[in-house]
Amino acid sequence: MDLISERKLHILKGKAEALTLTCHLANVHWNRIKMLFNIPLVLTSSVMAIINSLTTDGNDVKLANIIVNSVSVLIISLNNSIKASEKADNFKKLSQGFFSLVTEIEDDDEKDLHSYNIKFNNLINDIEFSDISPYIKKQVNMYFEQDELPLQIKIIDYKKRIEMCKLKIINSHHLQTLSGRPSVELENINFSRV
Repeated sequence: MDLISERKLHILKGKAEALTLTCHLANVHWNRIKMLFNIPLVLTSSVMAIINSLTTDGNDVKLANIIVNSVSVLIISLNNSIKASEKADNFKKLSQGFFSLVTEIEDDDEKDLHSYNIKFNNLINDIEFSDISPYIKKQVNMYFEQDELPLQIKIIDYKKRIEMCKLKIINSHHLQTLSGRPSVELENINFSRV
């Protein structure tokens, strides 16, 4: 395998490792949200059972049953619209797929870059990046600061870029003062003709 292909394979492996971590963290995130919905459902079911067992006459607890049922329906509706369980399962599957790709790249002696690219692209097409929290993306960016990351999870630090631009301007101004007069003087340009 030539040097360029070896470098491309190293970059692909790094991206797959970053996406393994990203999908794993997203899986944990959505599992937590799923649990946040399940706990109130268990509580409302328990409250309903307790309320109904307190009396033999159903009319005495009719209002309480309506309120508890309404809360349960609201929680179930929110849970169904957010689809936290499906998202958690999808990110778990994707994390395992990227991890499998990383181990395949490490263990394979033939190193078929084309087939690895196809597998990587198939996996990355299944990711819904809008379901990944910016906090998770920031964490992955910190862990893989020196590596090339897929654009979908790369976070550009605009403050850092602005500071770098300021430094470049200061340095270019400093170089101009060291070399004498600037190459173009704005005072001598006639802007009225423009």
